[in-house]
Amino acid sequence: MIGRDASMITGRETMEQRRRTSSRGSRANRGLAASSAVVDEGDALPSSRIDHILLHRGASLVALETRLVFDTPATAVSDHPGILIRLAPTTRSALSWTRITAHVDPGAGHFLALRGDTLPLDWARGWPMFRMDASTWVFMAAEVTGGFEYKVLVDDTTWMTGANASGVGGVDQDLTPTF
Repeated sequence: MIGRDASMITGRETMEQRRRTSSRGSRANRGLAASSAVVDEGDALPSSRIDHILLHRGASLVALETRLVFDTPATAVSDHPGILIRLAPTTRSALSWTRITAHVDPGAGHFLALRGDTLPLDWARGWPMFRMDASTWVFMAAEVTGGFEYKVLVDDTTWMTGANASGVGGVDQDLTPTF
């Protein structure tokens, strides 16, 4: 399905067990998975490639096994080997979405970004907010839990003034930042 170097998971070890012990992925990649409600099922595979196998966390499916296919010169169909994924039905709980809405117009040609202390946010690099209209910008993340602090930035360089804003995972936050 998606190409990457891989080894087959054998025995009773599940993808979830492998994922818990995997060191693959940067903080940014883990943040992407958290904000977009996907699980990178490729975490169980060797990290020599950058390809990913994404499965939505809200799906009633779980990956049980991944297997490398089309991996020899005789069977190759591209420069990427193929990955076969065995899925099984499962029960999933509803996703908890956190929405932060900033009500401010940053000006023509500018954008808003968000930084904070809880994944997928961090203080080093902002996540772009989605422009709904000139003065409404939204950021959404799945499965943020507990309390967290954040700030809005214009062009990911100019910080909003005042103290950090406080939020709670799973709860909509609205603010009107000043710069």
